[in-house]
Amino acid sequence: MFIVIDGFAGSGKTSLAGQIADSLGNCNVVHLDDLYAGWDGLFEPSLETRITDIVRQWQSQSLEISFQTFNWLTSAFESVHSLQRMPHLIVEGVGASVLTQAVGPDIVVWCDSDPVNALRRVIARDGAAVATHMKAWQDDEQRFFANKNPRWDTRVCLIGD
Repeated sequence: MFIVIDGFAGSGKTSLAGQIADSLGNCNVVHLDDLYAGWDGLFEPSLETRITDIVRQWQSQSLEISFQTFNWLTSAFESVHSLQRMPHLIVEGVGASVLTQAVGPDIVVWCDSDPVNALRRVIARDGAAVATHMKAWQDDEQRFFANKNPRWDTRVCLIGD
């Protein structure tokens, strides 16, 4: 089963992915935070290609899924991350449902959240140093979803506030 979890930063996507993975067992979880090319990564042209490649590796039944991860401290793609293929795949992150449409997820979940509460949660999780970046990221989220609103295409919508 291929599950995609989308929603705004701080809406609970990562937590939900962990809970679903624990319930399903035998599950690969891919976090888009590992694939964005930094704070401007949501609009980076090759992001969709990187995500699609990971999903296609999983769909092809290959024994291993490999992809390069982004190091937020050095602002560069560095290490290659390898996962033993499991029967279930969860891809979670801002824009995940839009960026995986070409590879056909079985279930799409949208996690919604009030922007003020979401920002508070992100700062509590990642520290005050991200506050300025997060305000700009929230503006980017609004622009990204302006023409590609996945809320109406999802099978499950959760409100995290």
